[in-house]
Amino acid sequence: MNTRLATKTKAAIIAAAISLLALTIGIIWMMTPHGSSNDSAASKQPAKAPVSEHVLDKRSVTKLDNAVQDAVELNRESFRASFNARPSYQTDETGKRKTMALLDTDSSPWDAGTYQLTVYCMGSGTLNASFSIGEQYEDCTVSCTDDIAQETLTIRTEGASEGQVSIVPSEDSVSEIAYWIDHPNN
Repeated sequence: MNTRLATKTKAAIIAAAISLLALTIGIIWMMTPHGSSNDSAASKQPAKAPVSEHVLDKRSVTKLDNAVQDAVELNRESFRASFNARPSYQTDETGKRKTMALLDTDSSPWDAGTYQLTVYCMGSGTLNASFSIGEQYEDCTVSCTDDIAQETLTIRTEGASEGQVSIVPSEDSVSEIAYWIDHPNN
């Protein structure tokens, strides 16, 4: 009786293993494209890629963020605003690249005085940066480098109700962008 039970148990285990193997092969087969590229519409679609958050490695992003934070800490008395590293582009789920222009507006009062916008860039490509307070406007081009590049725009105002920062990366830019604003003679 024990040999009959052992034989039935072995047969059940073998049948389960064969079923599991068949299921695994079926799943692999369904996930693998079939046919030539000419007869499959799905094969003409671009491969999906994950949406990117940063375009440089974590060490570079941290270095850029630390540079901004160090500048803010040294100038705490005149600090107005700061923004940490942002990517120059993002990649969507289809792998398409989209340039990420920045347009930040501050509608709180800007007292009379001198303000400085310092733009930081790390990577490659260029940025067109502009800074306006009321009717006053300054702009520049920043050439990104492997180390941190920076440019400062200065505006003297009699006071205004709005300030704006615009940063537009070049289409070929692969960089991280950050900035901070201070009011050194407040």
